[in-house]
Parts: sequence; structure tokens; C-alpha cells
Amino acid sequence: VDYVGIHSDWAVTASSPLWAGGLIQDFSASTPIDPAIAADPVPSNGRSIVEVSTTLGWSGPTEYTATGYDVYFRTNPDAASNPLVVSNELVTTYDPPGDLAWETRYYWTVDSYGDTIKHEGNTWTFITKPDLYLKKLPYLIYGGVNTEMQVLWQASETTSSSIEWGLDTSYSLGYVATSEYGIDHQHSYTITGLTPGTHYKYRVNDTETGSFTAAPAGSATDVKFFAYGDTRSNPGDHETVAGEIIQTYTTDPEFQTLALHVGDWINSDTEGNWTGEFFPTNYANIVQYKKDIPINGCRGNHEGGGSVYNKYYPYPYVSGFYWSFDYGPAHIVIL
Repeated sequence: VDYVGIHSDWAVTASSPLWAGGLIQDFSASTPIDPAIAADPVPSNGRSIVEVSTTLGWSGPTEYTATGYDVYFRTNPDAASNPLVVSNELVTTYDPPGDLAWETRYYWTVDSYGDTIKHEGNTWTFITKPDLYLKKLPYLIYGGVNTEMQVLWQASETTSSSIEWGLDTSYSLGYVATSEYGIDHQHSYTITGLTPGTHYKYRVNDTETGSFTAAPAGSATDVKFFAYGDTRSNPGDHETVAGEIIQTYTTDPEFQTLALHVGDWINSDTEGNWTGEFFPTNYANIVQYKKDIPINGCRGNHEGGGSVYNKYYPYPYVSGFYWSFDYGPAHIVIL
């Protein structure tokens, strides 16, 4: 059995002599912030699926006390078209009049005044959500049967949905229209009839694509998988770890198998934390990794009673939050 253990501060293989707490790569460094300009944009720079009713916000420079701000807000990336919406006012928010347009990229800049000197700020950008969108992009659960894989997603409102799959991007092995279940626009479909150890591709709603490898046959003599945890509170660190996972299974396709999460998925078991910390749509590596690797894990203390945890990861528990399954030659117990 070969596996990779990944933490926000290090990533090593089981065969590495540095496995016992070895520091392989420190991800704690951050880009210096210019103390003379506005910072901490809300929505964060590059964010997608932003509410059309959003209010812009920022923090002032730390080098001096600002006496006012100019705010420029536009949909044209050309800075020459910068329309001034706030002129030398001592505010740290801007509420656009009316709702913004659906599924539109906006650009904005905040210039700061210190006495009579104007300090030009960075240009930030975000994209508003579409009228209908997926709140939870496709992700995978392995339920313990090596000829099956469960694909789950969540829409923003009641709608029909679809999934198709195959050995390549013709998705010729199956197509199913799905209906939501529960009370929160969730969708799920378990693909059956898979060949153990075979790589498959799938597509949800004609737009969201992913792939997976069916679990190995019971006769397999070796297996590779990932093990990690404590993703709570820091989606930026999780994004880095997800990038390491993607790089590993891209380099070695035998690692596109399974990830074990050892708990503390989010800071507390709330809808907001699950959406913002574990299912953020503006972190490309997290999104892609969850589309390509089933995550089987256990409830940590930060998941509390686990009601929302169980909503999004409904594993086939035997009792409470306990279950076990075979994965090739390995028997994995979730406690």
C-alpha cells in the first residue's frame, strides 16, 4: 500500500525518510502588501459567484490615515474607461445602485488620499453569479462497491439536471436526467456497472467535467491513495494542498484513486462554512480535485453533531458515523 500524506505545511510519501513530521515545503509565506494603498477587497480579488446585491468594501492603508478615497467601478477592463463612482469621500464601502448584472465580470479600483497626495490602488475584479448556477460543483463519494461511483452536486434553485459518462469525452456509456432530492436543490447519481481499475470521464449539465478511476479489483495486490485533513478555516492552504494532489495524480495516474480525510473539514458545521471553506467555487484546484478524487473521511470535533457534514457527505454508515470498506488489498475503517 502506497499513499501520500498531505498537510498544509508539508507533503511526503510514505516511503520518504522525512515522513515523521518532515518539513518539505512551507506554504505560510504571503505576498507583501503595499502599506500606502487600500487592501483587503470584499469581494476578494478574482472571486466568482458573487451576489448581484453585493456591497464593495476595503481596508485603508496602514502607512498613514487616509483622508478620503476615490472609487472606480466598471465592466470594461480598459482602465481608460474608469468611471468615478466615489470622489474623495472618507468611506470604506460602496453600494452600487440597484442589482449588478448576472454573470458579469466587474473591475474596481480604490485610490487613497493622504493629506493632498493621491495613492493609486490596485485593480481588483470579480464575477457575479449566473441567474441559475451550481452552488456545489460536482464531487465524488466512493461507497465501498468497486463497480460504482457516486457523483453529487447542488443547484441554486429547483431545476432538472443531467449527468453522462464514458471512457472518453464522447460520454457514450450513459446519460441520465436527475431530479433534486431533499429540500436544498441537491442532486446525486451513482454510476454502476464500472470495471474495477478503469478510468472514466463524466459531465454534469453539459458544462462541468471530471474524471475518476473505479476502485481496484479485490484481487489487487497494491494500491495508492492520499490521506490528509484539518482543512478547516484556511481554503487558501487547502488550495495549495489540492494543487499538490493534482500534480501527483497527473504525474502518476495510479494515484487518481481515493483521498482519506481525517477530520476537521470546516471550522464549524454550518452551511456558510461548508460553502466557503470546503466548497469554494473560486479556488480552481479545490474544485478540480473534488471532481477527480472521491473523498472518504471521518467526522472531526469541528464537525460537531455532523448534520450538515452528513448532508453533503452521506456515507453508508453502519451505525452513527462509523463504517468500513475494502479498497483493493486495504481494509479502511472510519471511526
